[in-house]
Amino acid sequence: MKKHLNKGLILPCLMWVLAACQPGQDVEQAGVSASPEAEPGPQATVAIEDLAGRLGVAVGEISLISEKSVTWRDGSLGCPKKDMMYTQALVPGALIMLAAGDKEYQYHSGQGRPPFYCAAPQSPAPANGAD
Repeated sequence: MKKHLNKGLILPCLMWVLAACQPGQDVEQAGVSASPEAEPGPQATVAIEDLAGRLGVAVGEISLISEKSVTWRDGSLGCPKKDMMYTQALVPGALIMLAAGDKEYQYHSGQGRPPFYCAAPQSPAPANGAD
């Protein structure tokens, strides 16, 4: 019997595994979380550079609060837009929390999509599968 791989799932799964294995980061039950001395992973670096550009500040003025693997409730990746329809399936991804000054910012990723700023974020699915 011949088995077929769903090639559309390979990249997101690989990104999720690689995000969980970033050097210099502490592994928690919910995923990867930055410690004060940790270096940002590749996705957090992209988010930091984007936020610095949005705010017109130096990259050094952006702080990484946390970077963790999460499961989003649907294809909106926790950042639904009005009048849009999304796949209704759990999606592995990442939640990156940044700070600039006294304000916090969320960046979301998943489905092979690089991290993007989310102005009106929703929370990911609970880690234990309970609502």
